[in-house]
Amino acid sequence: MRAKGADLLVNEALNVGVLYLDADMPLKFFVSVVRWEIHRATQLSLEGLVVVVPEVTGFPPPDFISRKEMVTEWAQAAREEMIERMALDAFSARIRLAIVVSDDYIDRERIGVKIAAANGLTACIVTTEQEAIDWMVATGRTAPSL
Repeated sequence: MRAKGADLLVNEALNVGVLYLDADMPLKFFVSVVRWEIHRATQLSLEGLVVVVPEVTGFPPPDFISRKEMVTEWAQAAREEMIERMALDAFSARIRLAIVVSDDYIDRERIGVKIAAANGLTACIVTTEQEAIDWMVATGRTAPSL
C-alpha cells in the first residue's frame, strides 16, 4: 500500500513504520519530516522506520556536509527519544532507520551510514523497499538494549 505525502503506515508483523515521501520534497523539508517521523515511530514503540523516496526530484544528491548534517540530526532525534523513553520505562527506544532512494543518491562509501553509526543511529540506505525490509528483519532486536 502506498500513500502520497507523509503518511506513516505500520507493518505490525515487523513492528516498523513505512513512510512514503513525495519525490519533489526539498532537502531541508525531507530532513525535518524524517526527524519528526523518528519521533512519531518511537512514540508508537516501533523498532524501525523505513523512508521510501525511490525517485528524488526535490534536491540533488547531498554532498558530504549535507549528509553529515542530516544524519547527525536524525541520530540526535533518536537519542532524545531514547532518553525520554528510558525515563518512562526500562526499555530503550532505539530505532533503526532505513532510507530507500535511487542508486545515484547513495554514496558508494556509505558515509552517511557511517556517520549515523558514530552518532548512535543504526541505519542503512538501499534502492528498494524490499531491501529495507530485509535489513529490518536481519537487524531486529532480540532483547531490549539500554
